[in-house]
Amino acid sequence: MIHPLLERQLRRLQRKHPDQELPLKELLDLVSETYQQLEEERQKKDRSLRLMSEELLEMNRVAMASQEAYVSTLVENVVDGVITVDRNFRIAKVNAAAIDIFQAQEDDLLRTNFKDLFSFPDHQSLIDGLECELTGHRLDGSSFPAELSVSEISLEERSFFLAILRDISPRKEAEQALIQAKEKAEALAQSKAEFLSTMSHEIRTPLNAVIGMTSILTDTPLSMEQSEYVHTIKTGGEALLAIINDILDFSKIESNRLQLEVIPFPTLEPIEDTMDLLAGKAHDKSLELLYDAAPGLPTILHSDITRIRQVLVNLVGNAIKFTEKGEIVVRIDATPTSQPEHYLFTVAVQDSGVGIPKDRLDTLFQAFSQVDASISRKYGGTGLGLAISKGIVEQLGGTMWVTSEWGKGSTFCFTFEAKAEILRQEADDVQQLQGKRVLVVDDNEVNIQILEQTLQRWGLEVIAFTSPYEALDHALHHDDLDLIITDGLMPDMSGPAMVRELRRFKSREVLPVILFTSGIHRLEPGMETLINGSLSKPGRQHLLLQVVMQALQLRPVTDTLRLPGNVYLPLPKMKLLLVEDNSVNQRVALRMLSKLGLEADVVGNGQEAVDICQTIHYDLILMDMMMPVMDGIEATEHIRRKERPNGHRSTIISMTANVMKEDIDRCYEAGMDDFLSKPVRLDKLRETLARWMLPQEAASQLDPDPTTL
Repeated sequence: MIHPLLERQLRRLQRKHPDQELPLKELLDLVSETYQQLEEERQKKDRSLRLMSEELLEMNRVAMASQEAYVSTLVENVVDGVITVDRNFRIAKVNAAAIDIFQAQEDDLLRTNFKDLFSFPDHQSLIDGLECELTGHRLDGSSFPAELSVSEISLEERSFFLAILRDISPRKEAEQALIQAKEKAEALAQSKAEFLSTMSHEIRTPLNAVIGMTSILTDTPLSMEQSEYVHTIKTGGEALLAIINDILDFSKIESNRLQLEVIPFPTLEPIEDTMDLLAGKAHDKSLELLYDAAPGLPTILHSDITRIRQVLVNLVGNAIKFTEKGEIVVRIDATPTSQPEHYLFTVAVQDSGVGIPKDRLDTLFQAFSQVDASISRKYGGTGLGLAISKGIVEQLGGTMWVTSEWGKGSTFCFTFEAKAEILRQEADDVQQLQGKRVLVVDDNEVNIQILEQTLQRWGLEVIAFTSPYEALDHALHHDDLDLIITDGLMPDMSGPAMVRELRRFKSREVLPVILFTSGIHRLEPGMETLINGSLSKPGRQHLLLQVVMQALQLRPVTDTLRLPGNVYLPLPKMKLLLVEDNSVNQRVALRMLSKLGLEADVVGNGQEAVDICQTIHYDLILMDMMMPVMDGIEATEHIRRKERPNGHRSTIISMTANVMKEDIDRCYEAGMDDFLSKPVRLDKLRETLARWMLPQEAASQLDPDPTTL
């Protein structure tokens, strides 16, 4: 096989001599010429390849130099120190940041062993993947906190360590400043709490004397003028106490020290308690006070009943204060949450009062805020109530808001989430009411709607009238009625007047009547013989069911249908000791004990209490907290230590003006059994003493439910 170029030349030569053999000389010249051409082409290609290779090598050199310059620039300008270390921990290269961190010359650093620059923790060494905080050492002997990260890198069969270093002195200084600020804030908070505790004690101590003595004074013979003076003093003292309580609550919320006590209770209990507490104020202004519970509401709620009641009392009290006519309605509803057995409760307090301007809604929940300056002069108040209520609701995991229009009333709403249970109502009671026909009479349409919904849930058929005349006419001409429930106060004809007219034709046995009274159990003389039961508005639902059952003779009439009197079971005679340094408070406490049929020995400080308890075994000790010589906490601890050998144990009840959560905890930690806050009220003192002096069954009879009839 010959070269294609030579083959082409031979064919060209054959065409020149087609009929004869090729001349040898021309043939040799042809071959020589061909190979010469080939050699020239080869050399030309070699030159071209050499030039191309040189150009490629130059381009690669330039690219590598540019890349190295780029990397070098990055390393030199990075804020962290970069140090290259060989396998023997000799420093090979450092960047400008590392030189600046160590505040040294580059040559000095390159002569230093890398391990000498740091204090490595005992459990750490210079290994691949090291990341830690440690102390760095400069060549001048100074130290600094550092953050170090080390990685091992292999390049061209060589390996070395790349260390990334950061001086974290500014961060550590900031952290230390934050710690100091936190400690300072905690110290200020503690100082504030101690100040409030002391302030509370110092103010409550004389208040205890004022309120206690005025309460005692009201039980003595007084002229009308004197009685008015005493009432004014007592009202002023209680108003001052309310302000102090507001300030303490606000302080607890502000410092996030408000403690919640989660217990199970009937869902409607805080609302019904609020209704009972404020019914008198609503009646004095001729306002309707109502509540509406949504169908399917959980029966038992697990939350802080005291705090929920506090929010309701504030909102309903404000509604009464700022409403001149109409009604205040409390509505409650609940929806299940994603968490099993938990519900989101929504409570709304709606009034028909003066309303709130839109430009003041945003500031309404701020501390010490009023709608305008004249509000505090006309209605009173510190402006803390709503701020406290909002703080409590947020502690309960909810929110609070208001919708209002000036001159058209307001609706304050709040939510809270809680565990709740739905218990089945007593099936027997509700079953007996199925199909009973009840006539409801009330001039307030909202009240009729709420009462109608409640009765219909129990299975009764309801016929409602807003006019007592129309209701009376219907009752006299229809014999299919089983019961009448009527309001007491209505225009044109009152409830009692309607009942008296009805009794001319139908007796109590033929057509039972239940009368709703406004205020606290105000019945006209002789009315109890014409009706079958009565309730004070708005009435607790379980009591309404009970009265309805008794009026229909589906349940025997019990003592709960009689108004409770202030008759208390006697407390047993026991050895009592009163430990109190204030002479006025001593007289108040002794007078209260005397009203309960009790006597007590008195000492003026904790040391005297400890001394006398060594010779006399007291059944119960009422112990003040802050006293000279020895306070109540230390005295209790001494008494408890001395009791252990002889086996006798006195009941010790703190009776003090210190009411902060920390104070209460200190009392229990010292060994006290119960806590009474000053000013001490007679009913609260009686209830607390009964808890420790009587069997449980008897103690429960000492405080009859004021809502029973």
